[in-house]
Amino acid sequence: MLTRQQAELLLDEVLQTRSELDEAECKSDASDPLQHALCAMSNRRDRNGGVIFVGVNENFSVIGIANLEAVQDRVVGWASTLYNVPLRIGPEVLEREGRLVLAIIVPPCPAGH
Repeated sequence: MLTRQQAELLLDEVLQTRSELDEAECKSDASDPLQHALCAMSNRRDRNGGVIFVGVNENFSVIGIANLEAVQDRVVGWASTLYNVPLRIGPEVLEREGRLVLAIIVPPCPAGH
C-alpha cells in the first residue's frame, strides 16, 4: 500500500503534469464515479493499489472539499460495505493551494477476491 509521502509526491506530479497517472486518479467530489474508482484501484494487484484524490477537478485544478468530514465518512462507508471484500483504505488529508484534498490510499484486494 502507498504511504502518505508517496501520495504527496503523486499529487504534486498530477498537478504539475495536469494528467492522471497509472496509480493516481482525481475526482472533484464523492459521487458515483468515485465508487467505481475505488473498485478499480483495489483490483490492481499487480501495482499495489493506488490513490484517488478527491477535491481535484477534471482540469487538474485543486477545488478542495467543502465538508471534509462528511466526504471522508461517506468514502469509508462505501469501502466497508459496497464490495464483496471490505477495502481497508487509508484516507489522508493533504493541503494544496490553501485547499483540502482527500487522498484515498487504496490497497490491492486480497488474492482470490
